[in-house]
Formats: sequence, C-alpha cells, structure tokens
Amino acid sequence: MHLKAALACTLERTLLLVGRFSSMAAAEVTLSLEDEVAGTLSREAEDTAYRVVLEALTNVRRHAPQTGRVEVFAGRTADRAVEIAVVDDAGSRAPAGTRQSGGTGLAGLEERGGALGGRLEAGPYGPGWRVRVLLPAPAIR
Repeated sequence: MHLKAALACTLERTLLLVGRFSSMAAAEVTLSLEDEVAGTLSREAEDTAYRVVLEALTNVRRHAPQTGRVEVFAGRTADRAVEIAVVDDAGSRAPAGTRQSGGTGLAGLEERGGALGGRLEAGPYGPGWRVRVLLPAPAIR
C-alpha cells in the first residue's frame, strides 16, 4: 500500500470511529476537520492521532456517560503543528463510582506522541474534559 493510500485509510478509519461513537452515544457529537490536515502527518503520527481519538472516546463512554456534547477537532496550530482534540462537557471530575485509574491508555499515548516529537495533554477544560495531542508536521507549501 502506498503512503498516501495508507494515510487516507487512517483518516477514513477516524471518521468511521467518530460516526460509530455518535450513533451509539446519547451525546451530540461534532467533528471539525480542517482541510489542511489531511495528508500532513507521517504514517506513525496518523496512527497516533487515531489512537488518541479512540482512547478519548472510550474514556468518555466509560467515565462520562452523562456528557451532552463531544467535540472532535483536527486542525493546525499557529506554529503549524497538527492538533487533535476531543472535548466533552461532562464536568471536570469523574462521577462517583467510576474507576479513577487502572488503564495505561493515556500514559502510553503520551509516550508514543513524545517519541514523535509531540505532546499529549489530558485534563479539565471549560465545563468538561479534554484530551489533546499536538504532533509535528511539515509546513504547508
């Protein structure tokens, strides 16, 4: 498979993932994908971006089922990095009775993003929670 085809496949998998989550969740789910993002990341960075979205949506389902809105965003930052963010509005604390630890998903993704020269952030954001990864990408010509 050529690199361009592999990248398109990863983007398509991400779109399908968000669509599946939206069809199964009570929350309103929005996806914002800036045109200049597609095809800008390496294969490894595209896969990391997909895994971040997967982990973040899984965490919403597990830890914030009461959320009313989930936003998935992919765009470029002012310094031209690619930003992938998943934000919910369920509050900044997990509901009582929710497992607070045990998984290694975010820690593993933080390590993976760091190995690519990026960084992962997860924590309270506005009225809810945000998982965000910044990945380096070449400048647009």
